[in-house]
Amino acid sequence: MSQSTEEKTWWVFFPLKGLDISDDNHDLLEPVFGDVTLVSKRHVKQIIPLLKFYKSKSKPKPKNNDGPTITYLVENIALKEDFHSFVAVRRTGIVNNEEPMPEIVSSARSRAYQFAALLALVFLAKSKSQETCGLVEQLRRHVRNFVMLSLEGEGGFRAQVAGGFSFTIRDSSEALTLSRSDLQLALREEPFRSLTEALLPQKSPLPKSLVRAISQSVVRFSDAVHSVTFSSQLLGAVIAIEILLASQLDKYDTLKQRLSILLGIKTIDQYLLAPVFQARHLYVHQGEEVNSPDISFKAVALALEAILQYAKMVAHFPSKEKLLEYLDFVYQGDNLSGIWTEKERQAFQELQRHERKSFELSFYSQPAPELSAEP
Repeated sequence: MSQSTEEKTWWVFFPLKGLDISDDNHDLLEPVFGDVTLVSKRHVKQIIPLLKFYKSKSKPKPKNNDGPTITYLVENIALKEDFHSFVAVRRTGIVNNEEPMPEIVSSARSRAYQFAALLALVFLAKSKSQETCGLVEQLRRHVRNFVMLSLEGEGGFRAQVAGGFSFTIRDSSEALTLSRSDLQLALREEPFRSLTEALLPQKSPLPKSLVRAISQSVVRFSDAVHSVTFSSQLLGAVIAIEILLASQLDKYDTLKQRLSILLGIKTIDQYLLAPVFQARHLYVHQGEEVNSPDISFKAVALALEAILQYAKMVAHFPSKEKLLEYLDFVYQGDNLSGIWTEKERQAFQELQRHERKSFELSFYSQPAPELSAEP
């Protein structure tokens, strides 16, 4: 990175795996999503010649900053990890080599995680194989190797050389390839439109507390689904729900009540709310690992439903606090409905700002995948 004391506009590139852009040309000069866009690795050879020091006759080119070298570095920035495209984020600021992590990079990374998490959620929900895309830096690997020897009888030998990995991120042979127009359509179709409208604008018109909750929840959700163990996946999914539905002093019973109102009894029973929260309790407080892929899958499904339903509601409320008060109000109303007349129950129904029903998503059509396997 060149040293400068001048304020400049920079594009910060973060490698993305599992999704590529089919358009022939990049869109950095007119980015389709404002301050963030997707750039294919194929576009790098178009972009590097636009660097202005190539056009300057008075200033020498920076050492080791010739076109082929920069192109090679950009295309191989993830070293040996395959990837397909970049989340590119535009930021303006002063950058110099004395900063180990320039402020604009930190800001750009936060935005990249938000955008990548939106992409990950949408394409996970649309995938029958429960695969999606993710930032390369979200890839996680851990190796589970062992050798078994039996010295009895004729003896025996068995070995496993296998790694757990982020099973949700598509590999090179299965990457999605979309045009920018198709990507825009995918993000804005139902039931993802409200979520996209909350997260995609650099400055959302929605209340800050609600946008912040959705953004933090989606990023945590994305981090959870890319995890390599059932325990971390379940814990991350439940945390994503907590971010939406809990304040600092709320008890877990309150969280479960609000989730039941947000999603409806049928949905929370379908996705095993009670066993999911019990597994979370045992893991957090007693260190009991989650060994069931079904339980972690159900936790992810609950979080996915909660995020999408929550995003559809935010336009009706001025703050997260008021949205939570609404959920508590509906919960109390449900408890009292047994003593109401039919007319009173109908009036109460008309006050409600959301429908308690599950979304029909391809994600739910297949059984929970294993996180790792023997070769």
